[in-house]
Amino acid sequence: MSLSKLKRSSDLFQRGLVFINSPMAMGIVAQASSSGVSFLLNLVLVATLSPDRFGEYSAAITVVYFLSGLGAALWTTQVTVFDEATDEVGRRVHFKGHLPPFKWMTVLTVMALLWLGLSHAPTGGAKVISAPVVLSILLCAYGFFLKEYLVRFTYNSSSLTNTAVAQVLFAVTSLTCFFLVKILKVDQIFEGVFISLAAGNFAAFLYIYVRFDFFKTEATPGLSFEKYLRPGMYGAFSHVLSCLRNYGYVYISPMFIGMRGLAEINAARITTSISSITTPPLTQIHQAKMIRKEPDGAIQRSRRQILLVTVLSSLPIAAAYPYLSQTVLSKYDDLFLLVMLWCVQALAAAYRSTLEVEILVQHMFRVLSITNAIALVCTVVLVVVLSYMFGATGALIALIAAEVIASIAFKVLQKFY
Repeated sequence: MSLSKLKRSSDLFQRGLVFINSPMAMGIVAQASSSGVSFLLNLVLVATLSPDRFGEYSAAITVVYFLSGLGAALWTTQVTVFDEATDEVGRRVHFKGHLPPFKWMTVLTVMALLWLGLSHAPTGGAKVISAPVVLSILLCAYGFFLKEYLVRFTYNSSSLTNTAVAQVLFAVTSLTCFFLVKILKVDQIFEGVFISLAAGNFAAFLYIYVRFDFFKTEATPGLSFEKYLRPGMYGAFSHVLSCLRNYGYVYISPMFIGMRGLAEINAARITTSISSITTPPLTQIHQAKMIRKEPDGAIQRSRRQILLVTVLSSLPIAAAYPYLSQTVLSKYDDLFLLVMLWCVQALAAAYRSTLEVEILVQHMFRVLSITNAIALVCTVVLVVVLSYMFGATGALIALIAAEVIASIAFKVLQKFY
């Protein structure tokens, strides 16, 4: 091998090492572990459950995302964007002083485990609206809320290696618990999924809490209605509107396409999981850069990276779909068009998320609420009309239109505030 080839190989190796240790790589590992759990669980469930049953699961897991996101919007985001600490000790004090009560998690865990152990679901699993399912949903949502609170701390501290470790621990614990439920052939599959996710969240939360010596940190409560809760109310209201905009199709479209149609939409979404792995960590890094007030050039590069990675993430889908359609998705009709529409929706959502982060960091919570209200009204109307006219395809087109409308509204309203 010539000297020039050796030098090129060495340069490539060095660049690889630099990338592995970069914030982007650690962010991708963290998100891949977190989103990978959802991907694998959905893959198993869509292959084993009937389409109607999978549609019911889609409705149930949406409640988890709504509740955990509500806590994040009401509280976590405010604590994050108002983090003015200049060192790790000050940041620990800030986050510890606003930590959600840990005893809530403990009480809900004990109650859920007792309820799951004492209840007896009929063959085929408990109904979605049964008490054990409802309680396990609450437990899972609060677990996500707690874990994501400390994950935001690691992002603000630029400690993405620990973010990655925590998310890997979440993935391993959740999947271990879930497959234990499958091996034991527990009928209560819904409760098993949600409690497995809660166990993973608890493990990740505990790792960060111990790793950064939170138990030795003296909390200095700084609760302030004007500084935190009032903006948090706008954030929570915006989150409610955003969830209704993003997940409203889960409850509106079945009126026209049935649970099977909803299952087709969410089954197609599984194949676009790569963008859900790569885009969120870049968005978190983008937010951290804005909080640290980095130069405009760095902010613009970050914005371009998010869009480029989202586009590139869609490329493997075309190669994977033919195989998935013959195996995991064999119970469904041709979903290729729905898969392609989800790719377009992912790109539109990525662009909207960069604008939303910039609005949040600038504390323009009223703009956020107004924009989501506008997008929500358009989404509801479009989902109703297009689902009725074009079925599942129409529902997805409505979601894409909502993202475009939200982005335009952000741009316009930002000039007036």
